[in-house]
Formats: sequence, structure tokens, C-alpha cells
Amino acid sequence: MAKTNHSTISVCVAALTIASVFVFVGNVDISSTDATVVGEPSNQQAIDVDLDELAVSLGRSETFSLDKVPRTIRLLHNRKIRIRGYMLPAFEETGITEFTFNGETRSKACSWAANLNYVPLHYYIDVRLLEGHRVDHSFEPFEVEGIFRIEPVIIDGELITLFRIEAATLKPVKRRAGFYSAIGIVC
Repeated sequence: MAKTNHSTISVCVAALTIASVFVFVGNVDISSTDATVVGEPSNQQAIDVDLDELAVSLGRSETFSLDKVPRTIRLLHNRKIRIRGYMLPAFEETGITEFTFNGETRSKACSWAANLNYVPLHYYIDVRLLEGHRVDHSFEPFEVEGIFRIEPVIIDGELITLFRIEAATLKPVKRRAGFYSAIGIVC
């Protein structure tokens, strides 16, 4: 791997993928919000979500505040969602149980090597598969269905990811016209 500036996507993805170590700001207290969870997440019907619906106005160097996360997103916390996208390249090709998700968007893709500060925060979502499930890396689109969490991850003072999907399952899907991988080769 070529040397890159610490702020590039490739370094951040490598940090998340190689070590599989996530430094969490802490548990997010959703109880003070108007989020309501109906039943156990595993028994819920999945809510279809587009990546663009998860946009937040929060800079990567800002101190995290749940107040900066829109109410519509807070209402998804601890709910089962279904979202389409891609798996970012990982250093493992088979037997993957966790990966960084790169959603499908109608917006222009960001470059793989772009400075992390120029990549919208919601373009990266950490995914942990349902216990006992493993997947091989693929560049093809898929649906991920699982429990959505607001769980900020900070590495070296930078907010790397804000969302996580746990107990996830994957289903291959066909590419949709007018949608693109949020992280691409060129901008």
C-alpha cells in the first residue's frame, strides 16, 4: 500500500479493517430523544432506508452531539432497517464478519482517495453480520438488513463513522439506474 496522508479514506478504512478495533465515544443515550422502539429489534419489520436519508450536518472534527443528528435518523436507532450499497474493499477476501459499508446514492460519488473531510459522514456505515454468518468480498451491490445504531467511532480525534448495522444479513441485488456507489474511483 502506498503511503498516504492520515486523513485519506484508504488509511481510515485500513485502520477499521485491519485492526477491527473501534474506539467508541460511548453509548449514545437515545432515551432523552423522541425515539421509540416498538418490540424487540429482531421481531420488527425492516424499514427501507436510502443512504441519502442518513445525511447529517456534523463535521468530522466536531464534538459529537446527538442534537446534531436529525430526528428522522434518531427514530431509526435500534430499529431494523434495509439499505442498498456496496462493501468497501477489505484486506480479507473470504470469511468476512465485519466490514465498512458504502451506500448507494443518487449523488456524485466521492473519490476513494479523497481527503476524509470531504466525504459525507453517512457514506460509511460499519456492519457486523449476524452471529455465525460470513461473507466473501464482492464489488456487486447488495441489500443489508439489520439493527441500525447510532454509534460514533473516533480515531485520532476524527469522527470516522457515526452509524452501525448489527446482526446483519446480506442479499445480492441488481444495480439500479440513477444510483451510484457513494465511494468511487473518481469524483
